Amino acid sequence: MKATSLKEIIWVYLKVCLKVDMRLLSQVDYCSKSSMYLSTGYTECLPQFILIIEKDTIFRKLLNEKFYEKFKPCLLVTAKGYPDLITRKFLAQINCKHPNIPIIGLFDADPHGINVFCTYKYGTMNPMMQNENGNPISIPNLQLCGLLPTEISSFQINETDLLKLNKRDKSLLNTMLKRSTIQNESILLKQINYLLFTEMKAQLEILNTIHSNYLTNEYLPNKLKLLLGILPNK
Repeated sequence: MKATSLKEIIWVYLKVCLKVDMRLLSQVDYCSKSSMYLSTGYTECLPQFILIIEKDTIFRKLLNEKFYEKFKPCLLVTAKGYPDLITRKFLAQINCKHPNIPIIGLFDADPHGINVFCTYKYGTMNPMMQNENGNPISIPNLQLCGLLPTEISSFQINETDLLKLNKRDKSLLNTMLKRSTIQNESILLKQINYLLFTEMKAQLEILNTIHSNYLTNEYLPNKLKLLLGILPNK
């Protein structure tokens, strides 16, 4: 099958290599708010990893700075916040069919960022967001890459660039602490308790205050090496 556009390249790749159901692909294209970017030139092999990005602004930044060129083949996905049903189905299907492909997530170091991560990883009890068996649509292999609240103090960041938790933030964090899904997730529990202790939060954009390309050139490469043992292409 010959692909003549970036959209078609992604479709061919997802259908032939990742074996995503075509009916689901058509829904991703027409019904989902998600965006995807496949590092081109690798349409006959599996990606090294899939990176889920919470925010469209960060997704666009990584594209503009050609992050994918350093780590191709890779697949970048964003749902621009909380994932819709089709995005969840799409990623859950890849996770099920290719459990050996690492899936990592990049989220704000705040209550909503952690909650978006949990929505991807564990799904929700909303009947509209469950599969045909009545189970939450989830991505059990998803790992939290960052931004971790506990690591912010290690960066050269002014405290004035941090944001203070509000009442809604604290309420959401306390609600998350009661969920059975995260009781054995030591990393998540540590991040939630740290936010409650410091009462401060940060967005991914705070890394730009270190230098404009810090996320692309240093933060993510270091994380990929630490979590997955993946190094940049030479």
